[in-house]
Amino acid sequence: MFDPTAFDNIKFVLEGALYDLDLDGQICVMDRNDMINVAKLSRQLEMTIKKNRNSKSSCTVVLRADITNLAAELHPKLQSEKEAGCHIKMVFLIPEQRSFNMKILEDLQSIWGNDREYHCKIISDPLQDQSPNKIEIEVIFKRLIYEEQIEDLTVLADVILQSLDKLELDG
Repeated sequence: MFDPTAFDNIKFVLEGALYDLDLDGQICVMDRNDMINVAKLSRQLEMTIKKNRNSKSSCTVVLRADITNLAAELHPKLQSEKEAGCHIKMVFLIPEQRSFNMKILEDLQSIWGNDREYHCKIISDPLQDQSPNKIEIEVIFKRLIYEEQIEDLTVLADVILQSLDKLELDG
């Protein structure tokens, strides 16, 4: 038997919070990827959710820990306990947009706050003149998530749900 890492424990609670919302019918888990990169000794969980199967907007929650995070946890002699956590970001995809509407970003900023990092991308297919754009907005936590904050993950799931609700209204 092995002692689970911070990534394992945080991943377990995050998955549980999202699957609980799915079981309650509040969201629909559309995809899940659990990846290990043996070359870089990193782990990543991606879960893509929608408000319901017919929703246009989606959110992919990305939880990641790399070798620095693992080493900080497994080797306390390094005295780098502050690195023993996980990175997290939410990637919202809003399809079928003709142009970028700043209100979408402002709405997400009002929900997630100013202490996050935001990146916006407009994705288009230049070979399809009439093809609508897709907008991708990343909401990145500028700090690590630690096991001590594990109870906040249920709140995180609720905030993701609130964001998807808002994107459905704006869409």
